[in-house]
Amino acid sequence: NNEWTQALAATNLSQGLIEEGQLGEALRTAQEGARLARTLPDPVLPLIALYAAGNAHQAMLGLEEARTMYRDSLEVAATLPRPWSHLIVSRLCANRALAGDREAAHRYALDSMRIRDAAPARLMWLDFVRHHETEALLRGGDEKLAREDVERFGERVEGNRRFRLIHLRMLAVLSAWDGRTREALARLQEASTLAQEIGLPGELWQIWAAIGEVYEQREEPEEANDAFSRAVQIVERLAGAIEDEALNQSFHSAPQLRRVLEATARRT
Repeated sequence: NNEWTQALAATNLSQGLIEEGQLGEALRTAQEGARLARTLPDPVLPLIALYAAGNAHQAMLGLEEARTMYRDSLEVAATLPRPWSHLIVSRLCANRALAGDREAAHRYALDSMRIRDAAPARLMWLDFVRHHETEALLRGGDEKLAREDVERFGERVEGNRRFRLIHLRMLAVLSAWDGRTREALARLQEASTLAQEIGLPGELWQIWAAIGEVYEQREEPEEANDAFSRAVQIVERLAGAIEDEALNQSFHSAPQLRRVLEATARRT
């Protein structure tokens, strides 16, 4: 009967469910955590509960819904020590990058870097979308910052496999930017192996989609088709865990996913 514990448990559980690919259950759990958190006199719980709900929406490519959750969470973070804002700012960078809003993604990437660099921790909690920051910095003209950030992060990862996966994706972005497609593929393929071993289907489909895009750049259609097909197979398993019909349909129709589905359809 401890609602504080229930709210905290719900937000933490939802993060694990997202990692496992149980997206429908993750959203329901996060929403219950947010409902409970709003009734409690704790400033941190509403922040992480809204953040968790945003992450669940973003995993299903509901970018506008996620953006709303993140903005609400950021309002709460404004009343807390600045490192709490990093959770949301980094995800907003990814949100805007996925939406194609490069200018906003660049702004959020710069803000995320400033908060992270001022924090005492070597690694930030749930800092799992940094490859979007790398790309946003590169596209925004801050190439030197992007390279320095990737190098610093690599020095801090050490033996942490979850963060090693993120570093590999950041390195792949840099390699692709430099036109070193063979190296980008090697980084992404290593990342796909890690994601498979850890059990991160939401990461894995995106990695295979990225591999397909690199193969397309190299004009290797058979390899591209294989990579896109692998991505689609994982996506269909993820969609099977989204019981809500409207959410499921929205997931399938998201532009970020539709590109992969269409790429596969063209080759069948």
